[in-house]
Amino acid sequence: MTKALSEVQAGLPVRSDDRETVAAYLHRWLAASAAQRVRPRTLSGYRLIADKHLIPAIGRVPVAKLTPAQVQAMLNAQAATGAKPQTVRNVHAVLRRALTEALRWGAVSRNVATLVNLPRVDRQEVTGLSPADARAVMAAVARDRIAPLVLLTLSTGLRQGEALGLRWQDVDLDAGTLRVRYSLQRMAGRGAELVEPKTTRSRRTLALPTVTATSLREQRKAQLAERLWAGSRWQDAAYVFTTSNGNANDGLRGHPPLSGPPRCCGTTPHAVP
Repeated sequence: MTKALSEVQAGLPVRSDDRETVAAYLHRWLAASAAQRVRPRTLSGYRLIADKHLIPAIGRVPVAKLTPAQVQAMLNAQAATGAKPQTVRNVHAVLRRALTEALRWGAVSRNVATLVNLPRVDRQEVTGLSPADARAVMAAVARDRIAPLVLLTLSTGLRQGEALGLRWQDVDLDAGTLRVRYSLQRMAGRGAELVEPKTTRSRRTLALPTVTATSLREQRKAQLAERLWAGSRWQDAAYVFTTSNGNANDGLRGHPPLSGPPRCCGTTPHAVP
C-alpha cells in the first residue's frame, strides 16, 4: 500500500494484475487515493457504500473483467429490493469514481460504470417550517437542554453541524452577531471533528435576533454552572452547545422531545434548518 501511495503521489500509474478483485481494488483506491483527496466524512461515506453495497455484490469479480452487465444487474437488484433511487445513484457514483481512477492507473481498459442506466430521481420541493410548526417544535423542547440549539437553528437558518461547531469565541453577544467558521461532523470510529466549510460563501457572519441572543446568554450561564458542578471532569472544548461534562453535543438526531411535534408538523429533526 505504501508503494501504491508513493506512485499515486508521483503521478505514476498503479498497475494491477488481472486477478485483483473489485473488493481488493476498492480498498486500495480508498487508502491510496480517496483518503488523500476527499474530506474525512466523505471518505467515511465511500467506505460505507463499498462495504455495504459494492463488495457484497461484485467484490469477488476481478476488476479488470468487470462488465457493464454485472454493474447493471447490481443496481437493478438494489432497486428491486427497495433501495431508494438516490441510494442506487450514490452507489453508482462511488463505483464510477473508483473506476475512473482505475482507468487512469491502467488497472482497467474502460470504465464500465459509465455504460449503465440509472433510476430517475424525482426532484422534491423543499419547504421550511411554518411559524406554527416552529412554535410546535419549540414547545416540545422548551424544558430541554437542546432548546437554545433548536431556537438558534430555527431563527438563523444554521445547519445543525454549523450550530454544533460554534465556539464562544465565534459569538459576540454584545454586537448580536456570530461567525460561522466550522461545522462539527461525526466520523465513524473517530468521534466529532471540526471541519472547515467547503466554500468561502459558507463562512459568514450572521445577525442574531434579540430572542436568540437572550437565549444564548442563558445558555452561557447554564454552561458555567455545569462546568462548576463537573469540576475536573469538564472537557474544555469551548463549544457553545455541549453535554453536561463539556463534550461535543450529539445534536437533534433521535432526540425524544422531537418525536412528537415532527409528526404533527409533517417534518423530522433533519428538516429543522
